[in-house]
Amino acid sequence: MQTISLSKLHDFFQQERKVDSEIVQQLEDYLIKCLLEHNIIKEEHVNYMKNKIEKDNIIHLVFHCFKFNFTNLNELKFILNFFFFLFTLDDRMDNKDSEISKDLKFQEMLIQQLTSIHVDNLLTDSSVKEEDKHVKFLKYLYIQDKELTDSCKDNNLHYNRFNKRVNDYLKCGVLESCKFNEKEITRESYLNVRMYDSGCFSLFSLVELVCMKEENNYFFLSEEEVNHELIKKAELSANIVSSLMNDIVSYHKEILNNNNPISYLTVTMNDLNIELKETVEITIDELYKHLTILESLSVDENLNENQKKYICGLLHFTKELCVWHCHSKRYRHPQSMFKELQ
Repeated sequence: MQTISLSKLHDFFQQERKVDSEIVQQLEDYLIKCLLEHNIIKEEHVNYMKNKIEKDNIIHLVFHCFKFNFTNLNELKFILNFFFFLFTLDDRMDNKDSEISKDLKFQEMLIQQLTSIHVDNLLTDSSVKEEDKHVKFLKYLYIQDKELTDSCKDNNLHYNRFNKRVNDYLKCGVLESCKFNEKEITRESYLNVRMYDSGCFSLFSLVELVCMKEENNYFFLSEEEVNHELIKKAELSANIVSSLMNDIVSYHKEILNNNNPISYLTVTMNDLNIELKETVEITIDELYKHLTILESLSVDENLNENQKKYICGLLHFTKELCVWHCHSKRYRHPQSMFKELQ
């Protein structure tokens, strides 16, 4: 098997991130307790989850992606929980032994339940319901979010935006990706779904939550500010960078789990009738093109200071996400066709 170098990603592979071990342990203990309480994992799976947390380096990912204005660990705990909502739901969808991965009707039913949560009713709804574990977990996350930002006068802007982006992730991303037709898909149609399936749009609400804070006071972009065409362009580029990086480093993992993986790499190879090495080069060039767009928008004089501050947050998040992808053992394999990931 020919080994391919990811030398164009050298800058990301050269960077290394550290987190104080006490903070890591504190957050890991909190996370395990929370996942147990919400039945996301069972007691007999605790050691497995601890090993997974360490292997995937997810606490480091969250800590560095959102290291803007931390004054307490409550924000970090909320963000960490949301990441694990995304990770564990994704694992449940992909795991061939899972009840959900085998049944499209079950997938549709679960996503319908997840997207029917009304954020405004969470704190007053005391009824006891038989609900799926991820539905209960998402409700808990919305409550955590409300408790963090309750004193902010613009919190409804944030709640509604976050809720919509989570729903878009589930409906436009997760559910649509289950329906991919390998023969009909193009690079454009693939990215239209992949950008939602990555979960990044919902994570951008958390970027806004953290980077737009001053002296423990949260404030959020207005609807007019966040709907500005340059903000949309910045979010699109940040999402494309994140999606392409994930598709590159997870390529071998997908091949091991699925003989016919659908990713930007496979779609590009089929579209252009080229080999993997050339496909990787094209994909990395596309990644850097959008990273450059994001960098230029962070200083664009057509945006106000709050908008530029948000884009700087997106840029920081995106770069750190790329560094994490290059270092996490989640994407390492001794037989990977990429020598940097062996």
